[in-house]
Amino acid sequence: MLASQEAQLQVELHASLKNEELLWRSKSRNQWLATPELNTRFFHVTTFIRRRRNFIEGLKSETGCWLNSHMAIGDYLCSNFQNLFATSSPTLPGDISDLFSPIITDADNDFLCRVPDEAEIFTVVHSVEAPGPDGITALF
Repeated sequence: MLASQEAQLQVELHASLKNEELLWRSKSRNQWLATPELNTRFFHVTTFIRRRRNFIEGLKSETGCWLNSHMAIGDYLCSNFQNLFATSSPTLPGDISDLFSPIITDADNDFLCRVPDEAEIFTVVHSVEAPGPDGITALF
Protein backbone atom coordinates (compact mmCIF):
# COMPACT_ATOMS: atom_id res chain seq x y z
CA MET A 1 0.00 0.00 0.00
CA LEU A 2 2.73 2.47 0.98
CA ALA A 3 4.90 1.41 -1.94
CA SER A 4 2.14 2.16 -4.45
CA GLN A 5 1.50 5.56 -2.85
CA GLU A 6 5.21 6.32 -2.95
CA ALA A 7 5.37 5.32 -6.62
CA GLN A 8 2.35 7.52 -7.40
CA LEU A 9 3.92 10.46 -5.58
CA GLN A 10 7.18 9.91 -7.48
CA VAL A 11 5.25 10.04 -10.78
CA GLU A 12 3.46 13.24 -9.73
CA LEU A 13 6.73 14.81 -8.59
CA HIS A 14 8.41 13.92 -11.87
CA ALA A 15 5.51 15.42 -13.84
CA SER A 16 5.54 18.66 -11.84
CA LEU A 17 9.32 18.98 -12.18
CA LYS A 18 8.99 18.43 -15.93
CA ASN A 19 6.32 21.15 -16.15
CA GLU A 20 8.48 23.54 -14.13
CA GLU A 21 11.44 22.81 -16.38
CA LEU A 22 9.37 23.52 -19.50
CA LEU A 23 8.16 26.80 -17.98
CA TRP A 24 11.69 27.94 -17.15
CA ARG A 25 12.98 26.80 -20.52
CA SER A 26 10.36 28.83 -22.38
CA LYS A 27 11.08 31.90 -20.21
CA SER A 28 14.83 31.60 -20.44
CA ARG A 29 15.29 30.95 -24.13
CA ASN A 30 14.93 34.59 -25.16
CA GLN A 31 17.08 35.83 -22.29
CA TRP A 32 19.89 33.36 -23.03
CA LEU A 33 19.92 34.54 -26.64
CA ALA A 34 19.95 38.20 -25.62
CA THR A 35 22.55 38.00 -22.85
CA PRO A 36 24.60 34.82 -23.16
CA GLU A 37 27.23 34.34 -20.47
CA LEU A 38 26.73 37.74 -18.87
CA ASN A 39 27.02 38.04 -15.13
CA THR A 40 23.31 38.82 -14.73
CA ARG A 41 20.72 38.07 -12.06
CA PHE A 42 19.00 35.75 -14.54
CA PHE A 43 22.20 33.76 -14.99
CA HIS A 44 22.69 33.38 -11.23
CA VAL A 45 19.05 32.39 -10.63
CA THR A 46 19.11 29.73 -13.35
CA THR A 47 22.43 28.43 -12.06
CA PHE A 48 21.03 28.25 -8.53
CA ILE A 49 17.93 26.40 -9.75
CA ARG A 50 20.02 23.93 -11.73
CA ARG A 51 22.31 23.36 -8.74
CA ARG A 52 19.32 22.69 -6.45
CA ARG A 53 17.75 20.33 -8.99
CA ASN A 54 20.97 18.35 -9.44
CA PHE A 55 21.75 18.16 -5.71
CA ILE A 56 21.27 14.74 -4.14
CA GLU A 57 19.62 15.32 -0.77
CA GLY A 58 19.36 11.66 0.13
CA LEU A 59 19.48 8.12 -1.17
CA LYS A 60 17.49 5.10 -0.11
CA SER A 61 19.76 2.12 0.44
CA GLU A 62 18.93 -1.47 -0.42
CA THR A 63 17.93 -2.05 3.21
CA GLY A 64 15.39 0.79 3.06
CA CYS A 65 17.37 3.26 5.17
CA TRP A 66 17.68 6.85 4.00
CA LEU A 67 21.21 8.23 3.69
CA ASN A 68 21.37 12.02 4.11
CA SER A 69 24.99 12.99 4.82
CA HIS A 70 27.52 13.60 2.07
CA MET A 71 29.89 11.00 3.50
CA ALA A 72 27.20 8.32 3.78
CA ILE A 73 25.98 8.95 0.22
CA GLY A 74 29.55 8.92 -1.13
CA ASP A 75 30.45 5.73 0.71
CA TYR A 76 27.23 4.05 -0.43
CA LEU A 77 27.79 5.00 -4.08
CA CYS A 78 31.43 3.87 -4.02
CA SER A 79 30.63 0.52 -2.45
CA ASN A 80 27.66 0.04 -4.77
CA PHE A 81 29.76 0.58 -7.91
CA GLN A 82 32.61 -1.53 -6.53
CA ASN A 83 30.18 -4.39 -5.95
CA LEU A 84 28.63 -3.82 -9.36
CA PHE A 85 31.90 -4.16 -11.25
CA ALA A 86 33.63 -6.69 -9.01
CA THR A 87 33.28 -10.44 -8.87
CA SER A 88 33.90 -12.77 -6.00
CA SER A 89 35.45 -15.45 -8.20
CA PRO A 90 37.49 -13.92 -11.01
CA THR A 91 38.46 -16.27 -13.82
CA LEU A 92 41.69 -15.47 -15.57
CA PRO A 93 42.86 -17.57 -18.50
CA GLY A 94 46.14 -19.38 -17.99
CA ASP A 95 47.74 -18.40 -21.28
CA ILE A 96 46.35 -15.28 -22.92
CA SER A 97 48.06 -16.01 -26.24
CA ASP A 98 45.68 -18.94 -26.74
CA LEU A 99 42.72 -16.55 -26.86
CA PHE A 100 43.54 -15.13 -30.30
CA SER A 101 45.07 -16.39 -33.48
CA PRO A 102 48.35 -14.85 -34.66
CA ILE A 103 48.04 -12.34 -37.49
CA ILE A 104 51.74 -11.64 -38.09
CA THR A 105 53.90 -14.50 -39.24
CA ASP A 106 57.32 -15.19 -37.74
CA ALA A 107 58.99 -13.92 -40.92
CA ASP A 108 57.03 -10.64 -40.75
CA ASN A 109 57.89 -10.29 -37.08
CA ASP A 110 61.61 -10.80 -37.78
CA PHE A 111 61.41 -8.18 -40.57
CA LEU A 112 59.71 -5.66 -38.24
CA CYS A 113 62.23 -6.23 -35.43
CA ARG A 114 65.37 -5.85 -37.53
CA VAL A 115 67.51 -2.70 -37.48
CA PRO A 116 67.18 -0.76 -40.77
CA ASP A 117 70.30 -0.20 -42.83
CA GLU A 118 71.61 3.23 -43.92
CA ALA A 119 70.18 3.01 -47.43
CA GLU A 120 66.66 2.41 -46.11
CA ILE A 121 66.95 5.30 -43.64
CA PHE A 122 68.25 7.60 -46.41
CA THR A 123 65.37 6.65 -48.72
CA VAL A 124 62.71 7.20 -46.06
CA VAL A 125 64.08 10.53 -44.82
CA HIS A 126 64.44 11.94 -48.34
CA SER A 127 60.92 10.84 -49.32
CA VAL A 128 59.27 12.90 -46.54
CA GLU A 129 57.59 15.96 -48.05
CA ALA A 130 55.35 17.03 -45.17
CA PRO A 131 56.56 19.91 -43.02
CA GLY A 132 57.32 19.29 -39.37
CA PRO A 133 55.68 21.11 -36.45
CA ASP A 134 58.00 24.07 -37.02
CA GLY A 135 56.92 24.37 -40.68
CA ILE A 136 60.26 23.23 -42.06
CA THR A 137 60.49 20.10 -44.19
CA ALA A 138 62.83 17.25 -43.37
CA LEU A 139 65.21 18.36 -46.15
CA PHE A 140 66.05 21.77 -44.71
